[in-house]
Amino acid sequence: MTERLCHECRQLTSGRDWCTNCGAPLGLAEAPSVAVRSRSNPSSRERNEAESDTPRPGGSGVSRPTPSDDSMLFPGAAAFRAYQERMPSELTPHVVAPIGTTTSVAALMSAPESVAGPELATWGARGRWNRISGGMLKLTPSEEEAAYNSIVSALRHATLPPNMRILFANPKGGAGKTTGALTLASAIAAVRSMPVAAVEVSDSAGSLARRAEGSPRRGLAELIAMYREDINGSEITGHLTPQSSGAHVLGSQGQRATLTRLDVNRLLEMIAKQYQVTVLDSGNNLYSGAFTSALAHADAVVIPVCARADSVLAGIDVLDELRRSGRSDLAENAVVAHIHDGQYEDEQMLERLRVALEQTGNRLVDIPFDAHAAAGSELSFGRLSPANVQAWTAIASRLLTTPVLTTA
Repeated sequence: MTERLCHECRQLTSGRDWCTNCGAPLGLAEAPSVAVRSRSNPSSRERNEAESDTPRPGGSGVSRPTPSDDSMLFPGAAAFRAYQERMPSELTPHVVAPIGTTTSVAALMSAPESVAGPELATWGARGRWNRISGGMLKLTPSEEEAAYNSIVSALRHATLPPNMRILFANPKGGAGKTTGALTLASAIAAVRSMPVAAVEVSDSAGSLARRAEGSPRRGLAELIAMYREDINGSEITGHLTPQSSGAHVLGSQGQRATLTRLDVNRLLEMIAKQYQVTVLDSGNNLYSGAFTSALAHADAVVIPVCARADSVLAGIDVLDELRRSGRSDLAENAVVAHIHDGQYEDEQMLERLRVALEQTGNRLVDIPFDAHAAAGSELSFGRLSPANVQAWTAIASRLLTTPVLTTA
């Protein structure tokens, strides 16, 4: 008797139209009508397949694999699981319990399915293993990544005052006020998914609009000229340029008249109607009307410095001026950002700055060198190095999670 090979269960059958083992049809679409080797003399491959098959209960044949059998979807799954069992303990997935608490295995086993699992690593070798395994490995973050994730979480969930204004101040030009203001606004907007305004409040026209993305036809001077108490939100946002990070930028389009104290007061009044967080890019004169108005409205101050004598001494002058002007609250919580711009750095001046900040209790934050930021051209937040973004995000988290005393 001629037997045929069923392509469904891979067994020889003597049936003509249907497999006597699994009942599958033996039509031309399923198996060509050709004679095969008889059961009494099967090939070595057929003998191996027959030996590895598991008979069904109550009859001959094999049990078809269920969808949960990942060996059919991923042929190397069994080998990968065996490798995972041999991995060293420091790379095996684990659940991190809050400090000061204990979590029993029984409690974890009985936890509802809606409870989120451990946070997964995305940095370094741990992150690469998580991606390579396609989710089978669930390695937790390193201490450094976990610390940064905590910073981001604090920034994302911080409760802000109705109008939060962060002032960048250093009377020395080239210290990094414009680049810092634009990057900080982008970092806040990217984490909180909310529009943040970066606004120029320098006496004369600055470079904020030129460093930002886009080519707007209206800007700072045009918005001030439209001032009225009942101005609506669309009229305000129509003068700001959206960035890829989610921040909005208001700078000068060409030359303009010198900003006065009244101009800045009106400008911030209009911006407050549409934006909860505003980052202010100031000028180089600490005694101008524009700067004193911005300082009066500020809730926090960032002092960017480069490691050179003129920049460091000017930054220290800002702290002294804050105290003399009655804004000791800003001086105490001010963040000094040491921006590495790729130029000469005076280590002695930098050490002098560290000593001065230790006496005042202020924090010095290093901003790593970034070629894109230092180029002086259009700045895109997505092109900055991860280290640069992380440093500015840490500053944003510190500023927005520190209690401030709003005086305006």
